[in-house]
This record gives sequence, structure tokens and C-alpha cells, in this order.
Amino acid sequence: MAITPTRVDLLQHQIDLIHTEHRETALVGGFRSGKTWTACIMAIMLAAQNKNEIGCVIEPTFSMIRDVFLETFAKVAEAYNISYTHKVASSSLLLHFPDGDRKILLKSGDEPEKMVGFTTAYMIIDEIDTMPLTKAIDLYNNAHNRITNGTVRRMIVVTSPEGYSKFCYDYFVKQVRDKPSLAKTRRLIKA
Repeated sequence: MAITPTRVDLLQHQIDLIHTEHRETALVGGFRSGKTWTACIMAIMLAAQNKNEIGCVIEPTFSMIRDVFLETFAKVAEAYNISYTHKVASSSLLLHFPDGDRKILLKSGDEPEKMVGFTTAYMIIDEIDTMPLTKAIDLYNNAHNRITNGTVRRMIVVTSPEGYSKFCYDYFVKQVRDKPSLAKTRRLIKA
């Protein structure tokens, strides 16, 4: 299913993320570089590509789901003419597509050990580098292990370089440099 914006101008790093085919991709950029906007686009696109599957978006805290993700998602959904319902009780979104609804879970990353009991086609983590490194590693690994379903499986991270964990550098740069074969599945995009 193609998703076509009605009035959206995207920057090159946003386009690069949208078109990547890497299974694991990070978009790292400064404040106001469009990271969360792009994460919302990716959530919609991956939902459209994974019929009858669940996706998940993770913010470091529940207040960021409300204050950052949901506010941005409403604007993106309007720009792309996507109808959706926010299910507050189940902390999820239900996207309404012509060929059926898709569910996106909204999770807090503040307790990575509780990232269990569900499977998804894709995960999107916002601001992982603002978390302590050990918590970021646990969150990424637990979330990544939940991706077992779907036809288009993706692990997407969008984050600011201003954080203190440097998870993205270690995972997407250092590990790929040390083991070049990882470049087939991992990609870091700089805004």
C-alpha cells in the first residue's frame, strides 16, 4: 500500500530513512531535524506494509509518548490523510487503512525488562541516546527480540547526538567498523 503525502517537504536524511532497506537503521540528528516526524512516517509506512501485524513505538518515558510522539503523529497523520484512533486504555494507535486496521503499541522504555509478552513486525525507538548506556542496550536488545512477525521487519532508532549513552555510535558505527559484514543489515544516517 502506497502512502502519499498531501503537503510534506522532506529533508534528504528523512528521505534516506524512509527508503532504507536495512533491517536496523538509526537516524541521528540535532534538535528540530525532523527525527520524530520521520519516525511517525515510518510507523505509518511499516504499518501499511505489514497487514495483520502489530508495530511498536517506544519513547524513553510515558510523558514523551504524550508530549512528543502523539502530538507529532497527529500532524503527520493529517499531512498523509491517515485516519486513526488513539486507544488510551491500551496505550496504542489503531490506523484505519482501506484494506484493514493496523495496531501500533505505544511503550515506555524506562523499564526495558518489561518489554516482554508481545511480538511485532517493527519497532521504532525515539531518543535512545538520552538513556544511560546499559538501559539503552537492554531496551534495544529486548525490543529487537520482539520483532518476529511481518513481511517487512525493521528496527528503527531516531535520536539526538546530545545524549550521554552513545549507544548509536557503539552499535551502528563501532561494531560495524569492527565487523564489516554488519553493514548489510545496519545503517546510521546523520541529519
